[in-house]
Amino acid sequence: MNIKKAALVLLTVLISFNVFAQSKNKKSFKKDNILIEYVENNGGVLLYYVDDKNHKFSVLDTVDLGTSSFTGVLIDKNYFNLKTSGGVYSALTVTEDSLAVKYTIGKKLEVTLTYTVPEKNVLNIKYTLKNLSKDEHTVAVKSIFDTCLGEWNGTPFSTEAKQKIKSEYIISNFQKHKTLTSTDGTTGIRFMMDKDFGNIAYKCVIAAKPYFENDSFDNHFIEGRGFNTVLSYNNACVGFFFKTRTLKAGKEVSFNQKVEFAQAVITSFKKPADDDDDDESKKYHFEGDDEESFDSKKTEDNKTEVIGSQEESKTETSTQPVKEFQNETEKESVTEVVSQKDEKPSIVNKESEENVFEKITAGSSQTEAAASKPKVNKERALEIINRIKNLEEDGSNTNRSEIIELQIELDEIIRCLK
Repeated sequence: MNIKKAALVLLTVLISFNVFAQSKNKKSFKKDNILIEYVENNGGVLLYYVDDKNHKFSVLDTVDLGTSSFTGVLIDKNYFNLKTSGGVYSALTVTEDSLAVKYTIGKKLEVTLTYTVPEKNVLNIKYTLKNLSKDEHTVAVKSIFDTCLGEWNGTPFSTEAKQKIKSEYIISNFQKHKTLTSTDGTTGIRFMMDKDFGNIAYKCVIAAKPYFENDSFDNHFIEGRGFNTVLSYNNACVGFFFKTRTLKAGKEVSFNQKVEFAQAVITSFKKPADDDDDDESKKYHFEGDDEESFDSKKTEDNKTEVIGSQEESKTETSTQPVKEFQNETEKESVTEVVSQKDEKPSIVNKESEENVFEKITAGSSQTEAAASKPKVNKERALEIINRIKNLEEDGSNTNRSEIIELQIELDEIIRCLK
């Protein structure tokens, strides 16, 4: 009898310990219809909409356990992907009301992402940056979401001012594009960009996934370029680039981003009223159609906010987060957008399209006509494809930066062939 009682007591203790261990090692947070799961082996998270029957619907691509969605941090001139970079350590805290992942980058910076559900179907992501060192650091943050909902129904994204976004797109005017929506017809997700969003972010970029995965904070983005690449088919990512902050020693700063979940066909696009301009193309158009929208100061309107100055005041200066990319990106992206928007052939000697047309119709020789067209090196295209393939087969030694540069060159060759 005493042995049975002892066994019963021991069993009760073991069950209680197991329950305690499970609660202590909890890796997910759920409230209402939103579920957040922490990926222990890489420090990432997966986002789900959960219906009333407890069926999970992922709103982000789950490939490679969600490593394609990540947060990138630029500290001074050193870039860190919080999931894959060396020297980055993560720690998880789960409560009844939140899930928080704390990333520590050496002894320089602590980045905490806190996920809460302040209202039904709305996820709030709080970014907290804390300077751990005794030195001042300039910090920039980007958040990449590898969306998957709208990639197979013909309309990957929509905003208030753009009904169908099917190619690379840059948003810098958050007054015109207030939200960004993607849906597969069953589940939807909407990134909120309200009137205050422009105070914390300076641009939102929609582009093919490989262009976000290189070893740099920013990249060469070109409006109108498709989501297909050698490495990825119709795979779009959404990237939010937040304004640069200068943190004094021991200081911290935080800001919030909201994402709405829904199980419905949702869209952000607003049709014009009957008394509005009948020519819809004049009112709703690509961001690049505005003369001001691709002004470098507006597209890259990043401000450096100083946190923790002697007067404890916030000052702003016009500073780019990545100066080494600034000049080349601004010049080349503007040229590319104009050429794709107008759909005019490249003219080597910079003559107008009308003059070239007159030369050809006047009986110009084939040599003169050919001189106005860019030269296409098909052999070089094959070399690039083979080189990319070889780089991909290197596994852990893959040079992503070289792949991105080769892909950009290949895109130029393909565009000339069209």
